[in-house]
Amino acid sequence: MENNEELESANNLEVAEQEETVESTVETNATESVEEKEASETTDSEEVKQNEKEQDEAKQSKEDNKYARLARKQAEEEAKKKIEQARQEAYEQGLQQGKIQTYIGKQNPYTGEVIKDSYDVQEYLDMFELDAKGQDPVKGYRELQKEKARKEAEEKIKVEEKQKQDTWYKNDTKDFVDKYSTEKLQELTKDEDFALFANGKVGKIPLADIYADYQKLISKYEKKSVETAKQIVANNTTTPGAIEETDTQELDWNNMTTEQFEKYVQKAKNGELK
Repeated sequence: MENNEELESANNLEVAEQEETVESTVETNATESVEEKEASETTDSEEVKQNEKEQDEAKQSKEDNKYARLARKQAEEEAKKKIEQARQEAYEQGLQQGKIQTYIGKQNPYTGEVIKDSYDVQEYLDMFELDAKGQDPVKGYRELQKEKARKEAEEKIKVEEKQKQDTWYKNDTKDFVDKYSTEKLQELTKDEDFALFANGKVGKIPLADIYADYQKLISKYEKKSVETAKQIVANNTTTPGAIEETDTQELDWNNMTTEQFEKYVQKAKNGELK
């Protein structure tokens, strides 16, 4: 009887061990399967990311190549234009030189002098053109030269004035930025009220001085607005004849934001302040 119980116990132990082995194997296989799946998904995700990266790089490379081709084409076209222009200028210069050479050594019939260089050639051609128009070539040429000299002098004055004005603007802008800031300068360029105030003054009066006057004007109107607002608030928060007894100075008018100021005044107008 005892032998049978021992045999049954041993059989049960073997069965238990087999079950544990099977469970362990199943768990191991399941774990390995999950890990393999996760590894596969990770690999797939990395491959997807890599593919997307490669596609982006290919797309970017394509765009870069496109812009590079356009830039190269534009550069080639500009180079062709410059070459063609140089050829045309050389051709015209050659014609002009050949034309000049045909006159040099000959006598200018209008002055009786020998044509020695390109200046003498130009003088003869100008006289010939005046003569063809029925004008006195000698007297007309003198007037023509005077007119050319006037135009050259006027053009020179314009260029000098422009250079002077540009220098003035440059120095004036630098002076303003040094006193205030670049941000303030940019702010003023968008300020329509300042543009209206500065109209006719910029370029004649230093910008820093214009801005200082503008600030004074704004402060004057702000002060007037504050006084008006105080009176409005007082009138709406007190009874007649008792304004002096009301302490309206508790409000910090000077440090109020524009929004707070307008809101408080509107409340006073609406009779909401009691």
